[in-house]
Amino acid sequence: MMKKVLKIAFLVGVFLFIALEINIVIDGLSDDPISENATIVVLGTTVHENGEVSDRLKARLDEAFSLFQKYKTNTIIVSGGLGKEGHYEGTMMKKYLVQKGIDSDKIKVDNQGNTTRLTAVNFASNNENLNQEIMVVSQFFHVKRSKLAFEKLGYKNVKGSHAKYFEIRDFYSLFREFFGYLKYYFVY
Repeated sequence: MMKKVLKIAFLVGVFLFIALEINIVIDGLSDDPISENATIVVLGTTVHENGEVSDRLKARLDEAFSLFQKYKTNTIIVSGGLGKEGHYEGTMMKKYLVQKGIDSDKIKVDNQGNTTRLTAVNFASNNENLNQEIMVVSQFFHVKRSKLAFEKLGYKNVKGSHAKYFEIRDFYSLFREFFGYLKYYFVY
């Protein structure tokens, strides 16, 4: 009897894992349109020791730049922490976008966004309008959890767009995201 219960529990767990993984992929690859009133929030990742943004981060920033131009939005927030390489991600992200031609005053920097959740919390501390349209930009596997982080703080109009960059480690990141999403859903 116990073996049967364990087998059923295992199969239910596998089913839930597959269902959530499929949902994460579909949500992450389904870019949403936005209005000119939207705030674009770009989540940080690695900046190299020489201060150059990694290819992964460059793809996120290029996606934000494209959205900024296409939808004529007013603000981009670049968020990240101090990497082990010695650079604040937000500062280097802003530098990259300014070099691409975006006015410096259109870009706000959050150098305390060490996690996805902290990025959302920091955003909320400066933006009390829960109807504010937010476009989070990250890798496809990270979009669903990023949106959830803002939604858990009460924001009702959160959208996502993914960086057009894929690498083999994304499979591991997608696996890991299952647990990250559940943590955000149940704990925060």
